[in-house]
Amino acid sequence: MTRRCLFALVVAALCAGCESVPEPTLIAGHVVDSTREPLPGVTVTYSPMFRDAPAVTDETGAFELEVPAAIAVKPQFKVLFDRPGFPLMSHQGTQLPEPVVLDAPRLADDDPADDDPADDEGDAAEDADDEGDPSADGPAPERGDEGDE
Repeated sequence: MTRRCLFALVVAALCAGCESVPEPTLIAGHVVDSTREPLPGVTVTYSPMFRDAPAVTDETGAFELEVPAAIAVKPQFKVLFDRPGFPLMSHQGTQLPEPVVLDAPRLADDDPADDDPADDEGDAAEDADDEGDPSADGPAPERGDEGDE
């Protein structure tokens, strides 16, 4: 009988120890650009201690970064966001903004006037009008050159 009691106590102690195993911390959110479009392919890293297993945003800009229990997530944590074409961004605080917004730097040769879709539609209409017009393909042959070969 004492063996059974001792066994029961050992099992109870082991089970109690199982409950005290800390769970990993999940840091989740969404990353969008300045126009609120989702940004896939952004590398999200818990910093500074856990750079070995970053998360990557999916096609909807969502990410889930699981930080192992062995690395204690401090109330004041830092997360890095990295994607080609965007400056490296870090956020430090007690929680992430929802969503995280990455701003792309505007390149010097980017002219907002070039992005006008109305201009493209006009060009397409002009191209369609030119298809039946032989003069649109270049200058017309001179009259004396047509049969002189």
